[in-house]
Amino acid sequence: MAVVSSHKPAQSGFTFIELMVVLLVLGVIASLVTLAPRMNQSPAAVQQAERLEILFKSVRDKAFFQNQTYGWVLKPDGYHWLRWNQDDARWEVWEEAEFQSVTLPEAWQTTFEQDFSSIATSQPEPAVTAVIFPDYQMTPFRLSLSNADRSQTAVLTTDGLNDVAIQ
Repeated sequence: MAVVSSHKPAQSGFTFIELMVVLLVLGVIASLVTLAPRMNQSPAAVQQAERLEILFKSVRDKAFFQNQTYGWVLKPDGYHWLRWNQDDARWEVWEEAEFQSVTLPEAWQTTFEQDFSSIATSQPEPAVTAVIFPDYQMTPFRLSLSNADRSQTAVLTTDGLNDVAIQ
């Protein structure tokens, strides 16, 4: 003879509220980790290279999603970003907060190399150091940032098809 129980088993699984609380806690922890200041003691040249790496990735994404061409100009004392104005057919200074002009410390040395054999350009002489196109391509280059005695050096490179990366 089989015995059939009439009471329901205890709760199995989690309620929706419990799952939402867990997701909220995970979200708060993730945001704290993301917003926490870096305790990175890496050299200033490496920190600037990391900043540039992030900016170049951000600009490539903006160029792609906004179908806009952007430029980057390296000067002896720093760099700035440009945006191509199609209506006026000229470069304009890009004034968005994160892309404003940056002045490098006086003692820093920059070495910039381009490989024009791997790209085709219709301009006789580019007005910018590197161009970021809406098709996710950019001018291939190798940029070396170092302090005066070259004890701190960071190198950024791209082949024009892949993201800028620190070597």
